Formats: sequence, structure tokens, C-alpha cells
Amino acid sequence: MKTFLKISVLTLSFLTACFISNVNAQDDRSSKTTAEIQDFFTQMEKSFNDLDAGAVGSSYAKDAVMTVEDGTSVKGRDAIQKWYQDAFDAAKPGIEVSVGDIVVISSTAAQVTGKYSVSITDKESGESMEINGTFSMLVRKSDSGWHIVRELDSAAPPSTDASGSDDKN
Repeated sequence: MKTFLKISVLTLSFLTACFISNVNAQDDRSSKTTAEIQDFFTQMEKSFNDLDAGAVGSSYAKDAVMTVEDGTSVKGRDAIQKWYQDAFDAAKPGIEVSVGDIVVISSTAAQVTGKYSVSITDKESGESMEINGTFSMLVRKSDSGWHIVRELDSAAPPSTDASGSDDKN
């Protein structure tokens, strides 16, 4: 009976050590994946602020779908790149992105949520506006790096004062 008990304790200890080792390895992979995704979003923000539609477009998967604030869906990397190029041709935007949560699904997939603030100056009229909102993205890693597969943007409603007016004066 003592031998059986010793073997049971040793087996349990071994399995516990293996489980803890596996959890630690997953945490290490998750941390690495999270860092890679943070770097990906930092580079994408830079490309946007440099008005580089090619680099922004290459951040999307070939079969990506981007749904913007007004509910319009843009499908495919080439169409998304053209959408950004048209936007950059018409206005001078700048963006600040704040990644909130990164849920690592696997070493090659994650769900990313956060907030953004875009300042836009129309090139013809000189009028400026700011759009603040949230995003949710599914990102996937391939041999060439991380890419956005699905994006959903949602603009925050304009802020109002106590009277219900959106007039800032």
C-alpha cells in the first residue's frame, strides 16, 4: 500500500509539474504574441499618420472586411487600401490608437479592442473635425506577419452639454 501511495504521489507531482510548465509556456507565448500585436498596431498608427495607404492596406489580410462608422463594409485588401488612399487624398487625417484588450486565441489569432481618435482636416475647405470611437478587430498571423481579418469601428456620438445641445459655445 505504501508503494502504491508513493507512486500515486510521484505521479501527481509529475503531472502537476507538467501542467504548471505548460501554463508558464502558454503565458510566455501569450506575452510574446501580445507584444507582437502591440508593435503591429504601433506601426499601423505610424503608417496612417504618414498617410501611407499602401502600408496601411498591407496591414489587412487579402480577404479582410472593414466595417466603418457609418456601417459601410469594405471587402478585400485592395479595396481597403483604395478606401484609405481616397480618404488621404481628400483630407489630412491624424490618428491616435489606444489598444485596450488583446485576447490571444492562439499563437496566430487574437481579438483586439480599443479606442481611437481621428482628427481630419478637409484639404479643399480647411474644415476640421474629430471622430472618437471604438474598434474591435480579429487579427491573424501569417508568414508575413500580423494582419487584420475583420474590423468593426463604432464612432462615439457627439458630446452634448446639459441642455442637450451639441454646440460647444
